[in-house]
Amino acid sequence: MLTSKIKLAFLALACFVLGGSTAGAAPPTLAKPEIVSGPASWTNETVADLAFTSSDAGVAFECRLDGSLWGLCTSSTTYSSLAQGSHSFSVRAVDGDSRSRRESWSWTVDLTAPGVPGDKTEEATSPLGTAVTFSATDNLDPAPALNCSPPSGSVFDIGPPTNVDCTALDAAGNQATGGFTVTIVDTTPPVLAPHEEVVWSQESASGAVVHYDLPSVTDNGDPAPLVSCAPSSGSTFPLGTTQVVCSALDASNNESDSSDFNVVVQHGAIPDVPPLTASVRKVTRNKKVTFSFGTGDGASLSCRLDEPTGQGTYDPCTSPLTYQGLEEGNYLFTVRATNSIGNISEANFGWVVDTTPPAQVRQLRSSFGGGWVRLSWRNPTDVDYRHVSIWRRKVGALSWRFMATRKERTSFRDGNVQNDRRYIYALRSVDRARNASPKATIEGRASRILKPAFDSLHDSRPLIDWTSVRNAGYFNLQLWRDGRKILSVWPMRSAHRLPANWRYNGRSYSLRTDRYRVYVWAGFGPKSAADYGPLLGWTEFRMK
Repeated sequence: MLTSKIKLAFLALACFVLGGSTAGAAPPTLAKPEIVSGPASWTNETVADLAFTSSDAGVAFECRLDGSLWGLCTSSTTYSSLAQGSHSFSVRAVDGDSRSRRESWSWTVDLTAPGVPGDKTEEATSPLGTAVTFSATDNLDPAPALNCSPPSGSVFDIGPPTNVDCTALDAAGNQATGGFTVTIVDTTPPVLAPHEEVVWSQESASGAVVHYDLPSVTDNGDPAPLVSCAPSSGSTFPLGTTQVVCSALDASNNESDSSDFNVVVQHGAIPDVPPLTASVRKVTRNKKVTFSFGTGDGASLSCRLDEPTGQGTYDPCTSPLTYQGLEEGNYLFTVRATNSIGNISEANFGWVVDTTPPAQVRQLRSSFGGGWVRLSWRNPTDVDYRHVSIWRRKVGALSWRFMATRKERTSFRDGNVQNDRRYIYALRSVDRARNASPKATIEGRASRILKPAFDSLHDSRPLIDWTSVRNAGYFNLQLWRDGRKILSVWPMRSAHRLPANWRYNGRSYSLRTDRYRVYVWAGFGPKSAADYGPLLGWTEFRMK
């Protein structure tokens, strides 16, 4: 028995010495290669050169493109005559029968220039102008950049076509220039608000000379359409009831539907005007209204509601009187007191139900510096625009904090922020009926690192720019990627452009497609003293 055990031990030792392996032993683990350079994520180049390396010495590499068969390759590997579309490259390390996990690099070849918008004709939306937006199109890029003069979102007036000159640029660098026209037309007729009856006392045997105000009018393009009525104000109206018919004509020759009201000239005693109060303002988003009224001289009361769809009829009524479920538009409520000889007096309340929110602010932008964020925008062109309300919350927080309102001014500077903390700002435009637009949001982040902006995207090596520090003799700039420091430099000025390729701690690096973080400290005295102040700031950017 002892002899058998010795023989088995000897055989195991022999296998170990001779390099044999027992069943189930794991093969050596190879490190995944690192792709150090390759084509940009979007490119118009049909040639791609990819360089890669491995931390394991003496290994070979296998590569494949777009799911083809694996084949031996070396760094750098070049592919030419690439077709338009998406491409994916993979590389793995090889040592005998062992293969590492693969590392991949993806990009899109786009050889087609984007398209500039075509001529646009838009219906006028406001006498203050019509905001028109436009965008470029592309075969692959879902959102090509478009730089136009005037820019998208500008306000255009009714009239001859306006020329717009544009340059469109897709993510691959394909560019197209061109122009188009924007024409604002007004084909919508004006709308007359209902007009109250005019009650007048007899002045002569012929009746009375009656003066009345013209009915109010609104139009989508003309701020002051021409309103005409017959018989005209200042005419002599006979005793009794006379119908006045009105219409409006805008500057584009659109004519409104006719609207009418009565002028009543009466003889004899006239009852007192009924006192009248309403539960809403002249412009409201409330679809419910309650009226309170009365009379003190024994006259009977009747009420009428003129709606956007037409005139109502007089019916006996008592106070209070409520209407609900009202639609948008102009309304006129009339309470009439009638005395024993049939003469009348009336009280009126006209109002507008508006449940449509105004447009959002346009061209919202943010800028920043150390300790401040500034917002700028363009106000909507709604004629009933009242003000913009500004709110703020920290990224990741749920609650909003009210900051300010702006009516005519189109900027806001927030000096109560922490550097290098991200905030979300929300702006709502509010109209006279207190309707609020959907939120227009933008991120703001104060920092002493001025460039590149946080989360900005770059296709060339960016400039790192920061605010100067008094008495600083130099600065330490560190670049990190994937949680690892890959560059540390000590510039004398408060700006430094990153290199395209460099070596750090014995390894080669390049600005490949990825996300990067930058830290900056100020240094004082000689560099050997390593006297650094607190962190000046940090930012992140992305490379295409």
